Amino acid sequence: MCRKEIKPVLVDWYDGTQRWCPVACQCEIEAGKQLQQVMEERERRRRVQKYFSLADVGEKLKDATFQNWEQTTGSQTAFLEAAKFVKGIDQRLNTKEGILFFGSPGNGKSHLAAATAKALDKKGYIVVFQNVPTFIRKVSEKFSEYETKILAAISHADVVILDDIGSGAWTSIDCGKFEEIMEALSFHNRLLMATTNLEPETEMEKVIGPRSFDRLVEMCRLVENTACSYRRKRAAERMKEV
Repeated sequence: MCRKEIKPVLVDWYDGTQRWCPVACQCEIEAGKQLQQVMEERERRRRVQKYFSLADVGEKLKDATFQNWEQTTGSQTAFLEAAKFVKGIDQRLNTKEGILFFGSPGNGKSHLAAATAKALDKKGYIVVFQNVPTFIRKVSEKFSEYETKILAAISHADVVILDDIGSGAWTSIDCGKFEEIMEALSFHNRLLMATTNLEPETEMEKVIGPRSFDRLVEMCRLVENTACSYRRKRAAERMKEV
């Protein structure tokens, strides 16, 4: 503290009398504000981490980083956009301009999404990473009370990363659950990063529904990863070795 002497002030009391009241110095006021911000941040993190963990990236992506990214022809733009997303995160949190990576299956979109999640978590931001088909199943299998709480929790994150939107055979129930997720993120104005194997202009709206698609393109800028599948490339390399 500054140890500056602050004289009390005489104030009118509710009973008609006057009383001398102590006054906090400016440094005490600032310290109080900082402490309140720290406590609010801890509570927000606690609410999110009660239901979400970075372990949700899964076994295949647990070691995914920007450092071990395997760059191939067509993937450079997506890599640079993900790196810029992390570097300019404070500005992004103000503008709320998210990114939707799209392209062929297996070309590294999920790797970039997981690497982004880990990089932001390391910087101290509250990040939720969810594989969308798994997330929808998890929400659908629980009671409505749990669903309400988990949607409230995801809305407290700084950044939400939704991986593999539209993957698998989507039912009307899947579309409804995803719509609820998108409505919650839009209502709370969360910063979003997402990935999909679907072509936004011709396939995506039909699979996830027009309302969810509308929210998604409102919240995210489209970035195409035109690289071919790493899995097919490695399979072809193994065939040559035989």
